[in-house]
Amino acid sequence: MKKVLVPALISCLLFACGKHNDKPGNPGGTTDPTPTAQLRVKSSDGFTYVYDSLGRLSKYLYSNSLPARTEYTYTATTVTGTDFATNGNAYGGGVIYTIGSNGLATSDKLIASLMTPVITTYTYNAERQLVEEIANEEGKAPSVRTIHYYSRGNMDSVKSFSLSTGTMLTYIRFEYYTDQPNLLSQENYGISYLGASNANLLKKYVQIEPGDTTVMEFTYDFDAQKRPVTSHQVRNGAPFGDVTYTYY
Repeated sequence: MKKVLVPALISCLLFACGKHNDKPGNPGGTTDPTPTAQLRVKSSDGFTYVYDSLGRLSKYLYSNSLPARTEYTYTATTVTGTDFATNGNAYGGGVIYTIGSNGLATSDKLIASLMTPVITTYTYNAERQLVEEIANEEGKAPSVRTIHYYSRGNMDSVKSFSLSTGTMLTYIRFEYYTDQPNLLSQENYGISYLGASNANLLKKYVQIEPGDTTVMEFTYDFDAQKRPVTSHQVRNGAPFGDVTYTYY
């Protein structure tokens, strides 16, 4: 996922304790729709988000970073995110999404200074859930395949493989609070073109890579409107930090 979508990825990790599936597929059940139409996240973890009149993410600002903000422009076939420095000049990085006729991104091009652009193509299932990503450096053969699995409206697990060796690079297994709707979804950040979000809030994920395993656990505080206002994170059994959320 691109840095612009870190919050969205975190929301994608909000998972349901459903059984693991061995192939990408349809959700194993149905859940009540998440009330995301109007709710938008205003700030989280040092980021401030701004939306256009259609509720789409138009810019987000960093509290402490060399690129001070990223701004988004939309056409019928593209979404372009451009980074700007603290002096207001373009920072030399960003991302361009190509949008298909169904409103979902078919690919993106990630641009960073002094690095070869990276191209990622996306595939979705009938429920508009992202099921596959293929990544490669521009001008080179595809190098990494990532598969997303689903159960009961949530991302159950993710596996990434090297296409040159067939080796598994990363395996992530997710669990969710199935009694809590996901109010930190991509839609709540004004992002609709990367597929359907998880139905429930993230509870835990286990990430396994060669020689390393990371366990992240999440608990939440809620306001009177039942919106998550703080997430408490524990990494491998030790406190890792808190993230606070405000809303428009």
